[in-house]
Amino acid sequence: MLADGHPHRARVVALLTAAETVMAHRAALVGPIGMDLQLTAPRILNVNDATNLLGGVGDVLQARSTGADVTHLGSLASVGCYIDDAQIEQIAYRRMDGANISYSVRLWPLS
Repeated sequence: MLADGHPHRARVVALLTAAETVMAHRAALVGPIGMDLQLTAPRILNVNDATNLLGGVGDVLQARSTGADVTHLGSLASVGCYIDDAQIEQIAYRRMDGANISYSVRLWPLS
């Protein structure tokens, strides 16, 4: 998802931009966390299944410590809401009908 030229690059950049705004004066979450993902999309549209969406969002919002080349993301390459998506121990997911595709993500510490 973070590779240069990935088909979902625009979504990745939008998510990282929103995360950068929220995390501007916060440190990355440490310890166990929860994630709530709400997807709104037209019912007739075939979007990725819940596990792929959750995994993609989880990967994008974690700090980048793998050494992958993400220089094409510019300042967004340093945005991370938590250290590693393995911290996610509680998940809620909902899909709702709507005219346009959108989603919201909420993270919280469990400890």
